[in-house]
Amino acid sequence: MWRKTRKPSPKNKRCIGVDANRNFDSHHGEVGASTDPCSETYAGPSPFSEPETLALSKFIKSFDNIKLYLSFHSYSQLFLFPYGYTKQHAKNHKDLNQIGQKTKQAIAKRYGTQYKVGNIAEAIYIAPGGSIDWVYDSLNVPITYFFEFRDTGRYGFVLPANQIIPNSLEVIDGLKAMIKEAKSLKYV
Repeated sequence: MWRKTRKPSPKNKRCIGVDANRNFDSHHGEVGASTDPCSETYAGPSPFSEPETLALSKFIKSFDNIKLYLSFHSYSQLFLFPYGYTKQHAKNHKDLNQIGQKTKQAIAKRYGTQYKVGNIAEAIYIAPGGSIDWVYDSLNVPITYFFEFRDTGRYGFVLPANQIIPNSLEVIDGLKAMIKEAKSLKYV
């Protein structure tokens, strides 16, 4: 049930970890992230201060010509795209939303599960330092999404085992539709 990394804070040894999805070098530490090491949204002392985010950033940068990046999380039934740090729209906002809507429709077909689609800042809240914003801006990857799986709060992070396969099947349906729509828009 722990959402942060595991390194103790040098400021306060009782406070453990950093919100990894606020630790990327994309408007790090701005409004929407905390400077309090005990907060769930603590961004860390600097971008990539955590071994986990630093390793992930190096791994992602080791690939040439990435066309698509996905970040998977739970829970809330969201399919979100850049930006998290501002309500300003990404340059291909319209296409990202179109792909997102097709993904949402495909997910709903199998079990009727409803996802919310939009850019992070407008769909939920301002959240700087996220991996999808960093990949989108720093690595020029045109298609980046943040997937929040089932459910909307009844079970939260403890999704019952009998929902794991249905969740996986509807997500695969969504991914197929996402790729198909990205291809039709000439991204992949």
